[in-house]
Amino acid sequence: MSVPGHDTLLSLLRQNLRELLVLIFLGGLLGAGTVYFYTGELTEAPIPEEQGTLVLTEILIHDFQDASPRWQLRGKRAVVLEDSQRMRIEGVTIEVFQAGTEPMQTPVVDLEVSAEQGLVEWRSNRITLQGKVVVQQVQGPVVL
Repeated sequence: MSVPGHDTLLSLLRQNLRELLVLIFLGGLLGAGTVYFYTGELTEAPIPEEQGTLVLTEILIHDFQDASPRWQLRGKRAVVLEDSQRMRIEGVTIEVFQAGTEPMQTPVVDLEVSAEQGLVEWRSNRITLQGKVVVQQVQGPVVL
C-alpha cells in the first residue's frame, strides 16, 4: 500500500539530490559564519608601529590664515607614523570657525565634526574620519 504523493516526493528528492545537498551545505556554512561573526570578539586592528613612531596624548592642532583662526583639531591620543607621514588620532574633533574672525578675537565655532578615529595624511593634505562620524553645524542646517 502506498501513501498518495509519497512516491512523487521520493522521486522529486532523488532527481534533485545534488541540488538539495548543495543547499544544505550552503545553509550550514552560512549558519556557521553567522555564529562565528556574532560570537567572535570584534577587535580593532592595531595601529602599526614604524621606525621613528611618536605617541602623543591630548593633542591640539590649530590652522590659521592671515593670523585668523580657520579650524582646530583635538584628539585624545595620536600616533605619528613618520616614515609614511601619517598620523592616526583617536577621539578626534574638528571645529571649523566662522569666516572673518579677526586676530586676537575669540573664534566662533560654525561647524563641528567628531569621530572615533581619524587619519591625517600630510602628503595629500587629507583627513579621513572613521567610526561614528557626527557632523553638527552650530547655526543652520548642515550642507554637505
